[in-house]
Amino acid sequence: MTRVLKILLCLILVCTLQTTLVRFIAINRISPDLIVCWLVVMSETYGPFGGFCSGAVASMLYDANVGYIMAVNLVVGTAIGYFCTLLVPYFRKVFRKSKIASWLAMMLTAFISCIIKDIVNIGYLFLIGSTLLDLENLPVTLLRLAVSSLYSVMMILPLGLLRRRIFPDQKKNMKKTD
Repeated sequence: MTRVLKILLCLILVCTLQTTLVRFIAINRISPDLIVCWLVVMSETYGPFGGFCSGAVASMLYDANVGYIMAVNLVVGTAIGYFCTLLVPYFRKVFRKSKIASWLAMMLTAFISCIIKDIVNIGYLFLIGSTLLDLENLPVTLLRLAVSSLYSVMMILPLGLLRRRIFPDQKKNMKKTD
């Protein structure tokens, strides 16, 4: 199976899991963002172009499935997919003395990415004047945002291990071509 087809099938699988499985693992209606975590894992593997394309496709698949307005999540998804490729190597250098530097870098990048995505979504709700956003409960909303981002970070490990099973020789091929 070609690499592009594998990536597309994985994106479809992650979007399906995000819309179906996540509600069963939610804790007090706080659920992880599997799509952002998968984008971090894939961006770390495939570089800026792969992250950008994966972010665009994942956002379109998720928005088409759930019914959100595509423009906001499309911009955020592509930006996250692209900027993860810049953040992961930076954080890997910061944690270079640790044996798990790559995992720590992906986790910190996922945390920042989830926070940014949720802040953009809250800002969008505020701009359109949605009644879903109550300014009196903004501190609670921000606390839920932080907890949801931490919950998403915990999903990096299983998704990273899944990526290693699906694309076992990807790191070797990247080193040969550089």
